[in-house]
Amino acid sequence: WGKDYTWDITPFGAGMVIRRSVAVYYAALLKEDVLRRSLDRKGSSLMSSGDIDMVHTAVDLGWEIGVFTSLELIHIIPATRINKKYLINMMRYNALSNHLLFYIRFKRIPKQKPVWRRIKQHLRLWKNGDWFESKMLQARDWGTRTAIERIKAMSTEL
Repeated sequence: WGKDYTWDITPFGAGMVIRRSVAVYYAALLKEDVLRRSLDRKGSSLMSSGDIDMVHTAVDLGWEIGVFTSLELIHIIPATRINKKYLINMMRYNALSNHLLFYIRFKRIPKQKPVWRRIKQHLRLWKNGDWFESKMLQARDWGTRTAIERIKAMSTEL
């Protein structure tokens, strides 16, 4: 736990607990910021970084955050959320929303890995017969490309 924006102490998703004052403040931020509102799931969207943004808002307000591994939660989900197609799609939108979150919070524009490096990674995965990991890598690349395109489009509009 601590007052950092690091992943290892950032709670997210099911089981996350947040102070009411932070949630109220975060809700006010969402009213003013369309991009921030796009970070969470709506309907069939798999965007997924709003919870992380909310936790980091607690840090902005001076609160400490943490992950406590002694706590347990049973999260019941439908079987459709553990099939490969769903997981690949979730990876796409997780990468996209995380890049947008880092842009919102730190003005960090994502960089696409060089083509040769991506090809090398895919060849290594294919050689090892790891087709699923190759698809997940493609999904992350899609999220990065899409984030870059959206950020460029927003910059042009401004």
